[in-house]
Parts: sequence; structure tokens; C-alpha cells
Amino acid sequence: MDDEKKSKSELLSDLSELRLRVAALEAEEADHRKTKEKLHESQRMLQLVLDTIPQRVFWKDHNFVYLGCNKAFAKDAGVDDPDLIVGKNDFELGWKEVAHIYRDDDAAVMKSGRPKLNFEEPQSKPDGGRLWLQTSKVPLHDREGKVIGVLGTYADITDRKQVEESIQRERSLLRILVDNLPDPIYFKNSKGEYILNNRAHLKSMGMERQEDVLGKTTFDFHPREMAESYHADEMEIIQSGKALLGREEISLHKDINEERWHLTSKIPIVASDGTVTGIVGISRDITQEKRMQEAVRESVEKFRLVFENAYDGISLFEEADDPGKRRLVECNARYAEMAGRSREELLRIGTTEGMAKSLSEDNTTSIEQVVTFRGSFTWFRPDGKDNIIEYTAVPIKLQGKTYTIGIDRDVTERRRAEAEREKLIDELQQAIVDIKTLSGLVPICSNCKKIRDDHGFWTNLEKYIQERTPAHFSHGICPDCAKKLYPDYFP
Repeated sequence: MDDEKKSKSELLSDLSELRLRVAALEAEEADHRKTKEKLHESQRMLQLVLDTIPQRVFWKDHNFVYLGCNKAFAKDAGVDDPDLIVGKNDFELGWKEVAHIYRDDDAAVMKSGRPKLNFEEPQSKPDGGRLWLQTSKVPLHDREGKVIGVLGTYADITDRKQVEESIQRERSLLRILVDNLPDPIYFKNSKGEYILNNRAHLKSMGMERQEDVLGKTTFDFHPREMAESYHADEMEIIQSGKALLGREEISLHKDINEERWHLTSKIPIVASDGTVTGIVGISRDITQEKRMQEAVRESVEKFRLVFENAYDGISLFEEADDPGKRRLVECNARYAEMAGRSREELLRIGTTEGMAKSLSEDNTTSIEQVVTFRGSFTWFRPDGKDNIIEYTAVPIKLQGKTYTIGIDRDVTERRRAEAEREKLIDELQQAIVDIKTLSGLVPICSNCKKIRDDHGFWTNLEKYIQERTPAHFSHGICPDCAKKLYPDYFP
């Protein structure tokens, strides 16, 4: 009986202990279930995070087989479900053409145990397109620290890469452009240091390579005084933000060791926030133009001296279809003197209509045909003096208009002298006729050439002829006598 009671008591104790164990197991199972749920939730949250971030994430085992990835990575591989990537390698996905590059990188990371961060690599798309990636890979370790795989992330930088390539192309085009321009071009930062120079500018500084100029300033290549002037201009541009345009200045060309005239413009480089970050300068060698200008100035000055001091009158008329509207645009002082007026008055009136009378034929046809012509005219002078002007006129075409350059000479005295000479010739001819009428022998001295008149007096030939003819004499000297009397002047 006692044994039975004891057995029952033990049974109850065992039962109670069993219940406790069952309760403990149930509690443990509940904890396990909760832990599993938490783990599942954690995994779900991790997957949600991985699927939400724009970066692609993947991990592989030591055999280069994918163990998982996020949705963005799966999408790049051409599938919607990341589980479809698990168990595959790169040669089985859409980028098999570059799979060997990925495998080499994975192997290097797992072998070295060191990460490879932020490197760029290409990726082929299933549709045949091509992406550019910025990738990072780190080794995966087990609890003992052994490398068991690789974890990788990458971002699609195709757009950025295209922008960079576009910028690079533009820079290349800019470089080609500036290097092939004959004018020196240069870029400087806000400190006045060179950051870009074209070939023409490098050559003018006696340099060949861009690397030898980077970071240097104008003080490294020009005399101190010249460099200080350049630097002051550039600092003013950087501070004010205002460009300097079309300044003529002297620059030293070290390649030929010669100072040359330059027409220089310097423009501020302005960042998006309005800050002036530097300047760009361009210079054009105008030495030849300056020399030509100086030559033209000297030529103009010489012409002006000739124009103003010429013995002949010089005029410039602008022709018109109506001869009455031809306009005097320039004349010298001698021209005005011949007209009996001031130069200022003639230019103000602008026409000689009614102020002169032509003594020649009409010259309209010569002007139309741009043919040189000659003639004469007389001025109606305010002082009433008579004059005769001979001219040579040269029509020219200039910028679609016809002008006539006139060279005038006052021949009044010459014409009077010619008239007197003609009169004297006529009188001499008449005297000769009268002399021929003399009869008989006329005694003449063989030495002094005097003639004995009818009364026996010796008189000179001139008086003898004048007493017997209406002729008058003008005195001169013949060439033979001139040579005998003045051998120094008539060799």
C-alpha cells in the first residue's frame, strides 16, 4: 500500500515536472517563434532597404556564384525577381561580354582580403545597351575570419559619365580651336596663375609645353614693369567683374626677343554663384598695322605739306548727275588765292557755280568715262582782277562715287608774256621787211658792227634800224655769247 502511494506520488511529481518541461518547451518554442519572426522581419526590412536604395547590391560565394541581390540589381540583369539571380554566375547573365572583368576583380578582392572601392567599370545590358558603373567590392568573412565570398555595390553613373564625356569633348574641341587660332589666348585663375594657354601664347612666351606654364604668373615671363601693369589690370577685372576690351599695349615676344604691339581684351570668368574665378585674355598682334598706320600718317603729313604749300591750286570735287550740284569738298590755300577768296569761304559755299567762266569745251563726257582732261577758265574775283587758269583734272571712283582732282595753275602772266612775244615777233618780221627795202651799199664796221649813215656818222645797228623802220628791240643774249661771257654758268 505504501509502495502504491509512493509510486503514485512519484508519478504525480514526474507529471508535474513534465508539465513544467512542456511549459518550458512551449515558452522556448514561443521565444524561438518570436526570434524567427524577428529574424524574418529583420530580413524583410533588410530586403526592403536593399530594394529601396538606388544602389545595386549583390553578394557571391567563393565560387563566384550569386547568393543574393536587390531588385535594382536584378532589373539591370533583365529579371524582376532577385531570387532568379541566386545560383548563377556572371557568365550566365546579360553582361557575359565583360564577365571576365568582374571575376578578376572578385578574385583579387577575395585573395587579398582587402576592399576595392569606387572604381569605374562598364556593364552590358540585356538589350544591348551599355552602362557605366561606380563599383565597390569588399570581402565576406565567416566567424573564423576566413574569406567566404564578396559583397558588392555599384551606382549607375552613365548619365554623369556622358556629361563628363561631353565636357571632355567640348574641352578637346576648345583646345583644338584655341590652339589653331593665330592670336595668343590664355586663362588665369583668381590669383593670376596660368591654367590654360594656347600654342600661340606659349610660343610668344618662349615655351613649348603647357606643363611648364601651369601655376606661373606673368611675372615669370615679362619684365617687372610690364608684368605689374598686366597684373594690376587683371586684379581690377577680378574685383570689379568688368571686362577690359580693345586696349593697345606693348608685349614682349620672347621667341623673337622683340616688343610687339598688341590689341588686348580680358574678360572675367564668372561662376554660377556670381563669383569671379579668373580671367580669359586674347591678344592680337597689331604691330604691322601700327607700322602701316604710322607710314600712312607720315604719308598723309607729307601730302598735307605738299597740298598746303604747292605752287599750284589743288581741289577735290564730288561730282553729281547734275553738273550744277557738283560739290567742292577740299582745296588748298593757293586754289583759294587764285579765286580771290578764303579757303573757308569756298568750302562753306561748296560750289564754284557763277564764280568762274570756262574757256574750254564741256568736259562732262570725260568725267563720266573717268578720263583725264585739260582746259582753262577764268575766275570772277571779288577784287575785279583778271586771271587765266589752266587745269588738269583727274576723275576717280571712290566708294561708288565720282570725284575729280584738279591741279590749277595761274598762267595770266605767262599768257601776257606770250602775247608780248608774239607782238615783238610781228614787229621784227615787219622790220626785216622794211630793212629789205633799203637800197644801195650800207657801210658797216667789220669789228664793232657800226653803220655809217648818209651824213658820214657811225651809229650802232639798232639805232640805224629804228630811225628808218617802226621796229622796236628787246635785249637778250644769244647762246654763243652767253658761253663766251659766262663760261662758269654755261659750260
